[in-house]
Amino acid sequence: MNLSRAYVIDTSYLLEIFAVPGHSTKEARDEIKSRIAAAAKSGARLYVTVPSIYELVNHISQVPNGNARRSLAEQVRDTVLSSLDRGKGCSMTERTIFSKYLNDLTAVAQQGDAREESFYPALADMLKKMADATDRPHVHVTTLPKPTEGGNPDFRLWNGKDRIIGYIEAKKPEERLDITENSEQLKRYRKTFPNLILTNFLEFRLYRNGERVETVLSGRPIVLNKLGTTPPLENQDALYTLLSRFLEFALPQTFTAESLAVELAKRTRLLRDVIGEQLRDEQDSRIAGFFEAFQTYLIGSLTPEDFADLFAQTITYGLFAARTRSGDDFNRRVAFDNIPHTIGVLRDLFRFISLDDLPTPLAWCVDDIAEVLAVAD
Repeated sequence: MNLSRAYVIDTSYLLEIFAVPGHSTKEARDEIKSRIAAAAKSGARLYVTVPSIYELVNHISQVPNGNARRSLAEQVRDTVLSSLDRGKGCSMTERTIFSKYLNDLTAVAQQGDAREESFYPALADMLKKMADATDRPHVHVTTLPKPTEGGNPDFRLWNGKDRIIGYIEAKKPEERLDITENSEQLKRYRKTFPNLILTNFLEFRLYRNGERVETVLSGRPIVLNKLGTTPPLENQDALYTLLSRFLEFALPQTFTAESLAVELAKRTRLLRDVIGEQLRDEQDSRIAGFFEAFQTYLIGSLTPEDFADLFAQTITYGLFAARTRSGDDFNRRVAFDNIPHTIGVLRDLFRFISLDDLPTPLAWCVDDIAEVLAVAD
C-alpha cells in the first residue's frame, strides 16, 4: 500500500501566504512557500480547513487600508471558488500567485492611461514568483527598457549568466492574439526563438520551434477591459502547466553541423535587425562609431543596411572563433579572452562586445548566440 503524507495548512500559514499586513514578513513568507513547494513536489497532500479560512477572513476584515482589504478578500474568494469548481483541494501557492497577478493587472488598468509597458511589472513579478514556487530561484526576469519595433521580444528569462530559458512577447490586454500571431514580427520571433510565449497578459500562447503547442486563458478580457474589475481566475492548472513547461526549457546538448548553422543563421538575422535599429535610433551610439570607422577604413560605400549585416556576421564569426578555443564555460563575457591575438580588428570589436555594457537589445541577441555555441560540442 502506497501512503502519501498529508499536511493541514493553518491560519498562521494562510496569513503569510496571502501577505496580510501586520501578520506577515517576507522572510517567513518565503520560508513557508518553500516548505509548501517541497511538500507538493514530494507528492504530499495539502489541506485547508474551513475554520482556518474563517479566521483568515476575520484578520483581513481588520486591515485598515480599504483597497488592500478588498484585494485580499478577492484573492481569498477566487482561491476558494476555483477549488470548489474543480472539486479538489487547493494549491494555495500557485493560486495566490495568479490571483495576485490578476489583481495587479486590474490596479494598473484602473489608472485609465495604462500603456502596454505599464503592465510589465505585474507580469514580471508573477513570473518570478512562479519560478520560485517551482524550485527555480535562479531564474532572472528582465525586460527591455523601451518598446522596439523589430528587435527583441519584451521579456527574457535566463539564469543571469549563460543560459537563456525563453522569451515573452507581450501585447495590450485588449489586443487580439490571432492577429498578432500572424504578424511579420511574430513570424520572425517564432522562427528565431525555440521557446516563446505570446500574451496579452490574460491569454498565454506557448510556441516551441515556431509551432504553437499550448494556449491558456487565465481570465476574461472583457471583465478587465470593459468592466474594469478583476477577472475571476480560470484554468489555473493549465496556466501552471504552460508556465512550468516554459520554465523547464533547455537547448539540446548536441547539434549537427547543419542544425548549428541553421540556429546561428536565425539569430544572426535578428542581430542584424537589432543593429540596424540601434543605428537608426541612436546616431551618437558606439555602434554609429563603428559604422563610421568601417566606412572610413574598410568600405567607403558601405550603407547602414550593409553595415548591420556585416557587423552581425562578424560578431557571430567572432563568437564561433572564441568558442573553438574556450573551455566548457562559454558566454559573451569570456569571449574576448579567447579571440586569437592575430586578429586585431576582431579583438577591438570584442572589447566592446564582451567587456562593455551593451545596449540591452544587442546584449540579448549576442547572449543568445553565445548560448547556442556554449552547448554545441
